Amino acid sequence: MSRLAVALGIGVIIAATASAHAERIILADPDPELRRALTTALAPWHAEIVVGERDAPAARFVVWRQGDELVVLDRERATTARRASHAGPLDAVSAAEAALTVKTMLNLPPLAGAPPPPPPPPPTTPTTSTMRALRIELGVDGRLAFADDRVPGARAVLAAKLRPDTSRGWRVGLVAELGTASTIERSGFAGTWGDWSAAAIGSWSIARAAWELEPYVTLGVTRSTLEGTEANRTRVEHATLFAIGGGATVWRTLAPVRVGIVLGMQGTPGTPTYTRTTMGMGTPTIFQVPAITVGLGIVVGVDLGL
Repeated sequence: MSRLAVALGIGVIIAATASAHAERIILADPDPELRRALTTALAPWHAEIVVGERDAPAARFVVWRQGDELVVLDRERATTARRASHAGPLDAVSAAEAALTVKTMLNLPPLAGAPPPPPPPPPTTPTTSTMRALRIELGVDGRLAFADDRVPGARAVLAAKLRPDTSRGWRVGLVAELGTASTIERSGFAGTWGDWSAAAIGSWSIARAAWELEPYVTLGVTRSTLEGTEANRTRVEHATLFAIGGGATVWRTLAPVRVGIVLGMQGTPGTPTYTRTTMGMGTPTIFQVPAITVGLGIVVGVDLGL
């Protein structure tokens, strides 16, 4: 026999031995259902499933269960992989699931003529449960302002609140309020007082089915205007004041909108007091800008996904 033939023969033997070693898998688990399922799952690769101890020779992979985990030992790479499984005896269904898991963990080469694996799925877009949402609100309320006198009135309210992630309940935004003018007649002054405000708002929603409770806080400024006549002369007073407020809205979903009842309070520290300026009449008080305002009203809102 020529040297070439001997070399080719030795090469074939080595290749066959290596192939046999790669196809032999030690199953160190006595469960018969797992053995049957693993034999079926690995049949296309002509794998030999040997039930025995983990130190059995001539096998690259060793498979066993440890509690409720599947363990695969790759002797060649000296690595161990673990996946969740079932503890105790397996039925046919759970054994088949375990066998498919083991097949994935083995990272077997593709079969000859097998179709290429499918491409990875495209990245998923956020669903409406996690997308940003913008709530637009329009409301009216009756209010009572407390100063030296109680000043009744009404307000129109417009708000826009952004919910950066609808899986969480908090919102941030802006709110603007425009109050009606109240008549002031005192100490020779006849005119009106009115105000408007703009503020940042933060809120937290607690939803239960079609109902939602949304407490909130505001921080901004209010612009107060007193104008009228005093002793036949025009008098106009303006003041820009810091304002802080808070309250809560109870919402009811009436698709496609929400309807709510809102109760709120606003405090304005350091409000001015206006007195008569006409000479010879002393300094009686004409009007004190209210430091506390309480309101109760109704609001309609709509949520827009972004």
